[in-house]
Amino acid sequence: MGGMPDIEEFYDLPVLDADWVVRDMGDDPESYREVASMFLKDLPVLRATLAQGARSSSAALISVIHEVANSLGVIGARRGTARVRLAERRLREGAQIDLLWVEQLAVEALALAEEALLAWMSRPPGP
Repeated sequence: MGGMPDIEEFYDLPVLDADWVVRDMGDDPESYREVASMFLKDLPVLRATLAQGARSSSAALISVIHEVANSLGVIGARRGTARVRLAERRLREGAQIDLLWVEQLAVEALALAEEALLAWMSRPPGP
C-alpha cells in the first residue's frame, strides 16, 4: 500500500481559480465571498472528519473525501479537487492505498486552498 504516482500530474492546475467561480456566479464577488466564508467556517469539521475517516475504513474515508472534493470544487480549488477526486476514484476501484496518505493528501489540499482563499479575500473589492 502506498500513494499514487500519477497524482503529480495535477500540479499544473491552479490551486485556486476564484475569478472563474466569480464569473460563473454572474460576476458577483460578494456571493463568492459568502461561499468562501462558509468553506472557511467548515474547515475544522472537514479536517476532524478526515482524521476520523482515515482511521476507520476505506468506505468511511471515501465518503469524507467525496465531501472534501465537493467543497474544494465549490470554491474553485482546481488542483485539490482533481487530486482528491483521483484518490476517491482509486479507492472506489479497490486500489490498495494507504488511508493515512489519502488523509494527508486531502489535508494538504484543504490547507493550500485555505491559504489561497484567504489571500484572495484580502484583496480589495472591485474590478
